[in-house]
Amino acid sequence: MEDYRNKLKRGIIFESIFAAVSVAVIVLSYMRASAMDASERAGSFFQGFQAGMFTVWAGVMLYGIFVSAKALRSREYLRKLYIKEHDERTLEIYTKGQAKAYRLCLIAFMTASIIAGYYNTTVFYTLMVVTAFSAVCGGLMKIIMSRSL
Repeated sequence: MEDYRNKLKRGIIFESIFAAVSVAVIVLSYMRASAMDASERAGSFFQGFQAGMFTVWAGVMLYGIFVSAKALRSREYLRKLYIKEHDERTLEIYTKGQAKAYRLCLIAFMTASIIAGYYNTTVFYTLMVVTAFSAVCGGLMKIIMSRSL
């Protein structure tokens, strides 16, 4: 259990760093957005999207910090969190769900790239690269995980 406690402490450190970086990016996004002209709509959309994504990311990090800190203060909550994280049934459900989601995404990317080919070649090539990258990453992870288990 002491190893798990140390893992949570390291997690708090990394989550704090990521949360701080996220807040910095959010501030920079709003500073850049306020300096833009009204004619720069695409740039302001990107700045807003970026700020929104990093806001969600910072929220997730803060939630992780909160849960880990709560577990470090309470031995009972630490035990519950450990059991929840290491439960074989939950891990199996998660693994099976991720495998199906991966296949579904590959099918969706391939279908979208075929459809996009009729309308825009840039989108077609982008989706083909995303599909190929996802397939290669999936294959590499399968090889790595099969060797490590």
